[in-house]
Amino acid sequence: MKNVLRAIGGFFAKIGRWIANTAWIQPLLIVGGIFGIIFSIPYIKKGIDGLSAANQTDEKLAYYKSRAISLDNAKDHNSDFDKLLSWLEEDNRTEIKNKYGEKFFLTFATEDCAYCKECVAGFESLNSNFGEWGLDQKFNLVSVMVDTTDDDGNYLAKYAFEEHQDLFDAIVGEFSEYEDYPLLKNVTSDQKSTLKTSIEKLQNAIDDNGEGLETPTTFLIDLSTTGDEAEVNVNGVTAIFFNYTDLLSTAGYNEQTSYYKGKFLSDCWSYSNLFDKNKDKE
Repeated sequence: MKNVLRAIGGFFAKIGRWIANTAWIQPLLIVGGIFGIIFSIPYIKKGIDGLSAANQTDEKLAYYKSRAISLDNAKDHNSDFDKLLSWLEEDNRTEIKNKYGEKFFLTFATEDCAYCKECVAGFESLNSNFGEWGLDQKFNLVSVMVDTTDDDGNYLAKYAFEEHQDLFDAIVGEFSEYEDYPLLKNVTSDQKSTLKTSIEKLQNAIDDNGEGLETPTTFLIDLSTTGDEAEVNVNGVTAIFFNYTDLLSTAGYNEQTSYYKGKFLSDCWSYSNLFDKNKDKE
């Protein structure tokens, strides 16, 4: 074995001495190395861009995960998500305010939801411009990762949705009525149809495959006095929207920027523009 290794080492040593003693080969190696680096740049850049995009996606997903309500003990209907739904059913505003504040967004998201990630920029923009835009209360967003499973592959959120079906039935009954919910009457007919379908999916919020609920689905929960400004209020749930990027142009925001995404969310928070119950009476 030692003889084999010695022979291999000797072979490469000879090549090294030949290169060192052969003047014309050295410039060729240098030029070849330079061209090799140049030709490799696009592939290196593509690899870096891929890693950067993956990191951005992870960061956007982390935005929801870091704000996620725990689904532990969901099978026993004793998760934090169950508690929030129970408090909403009971109109237990004290417990909700102590835990989440008197006004906040509740978003249902999944890991593979592209629209969820697109909407993060709006929430970040709203949070950054909250005071400048003259909004009340304190911005807060909590999320439910509805594709979270246990070790057996069961979707944990499903247990909470099933346990509190009456609440979701009530929400659907109120928000799917054209005359009641401003967002339905202030958008185009095609958007209205899409919105009504999305709202109605809440009655079968999550099926056995975890695909019954449209994501993102976002509630505005308002337990403050300004909740009276909403046309529809089901135990504190005063607004519902989905992939709001599709509604930006209808709201008068013709660019898909984080600023205008934030303005749309600001409209929801303050019950203005598409969320204004008096908009059609002007």
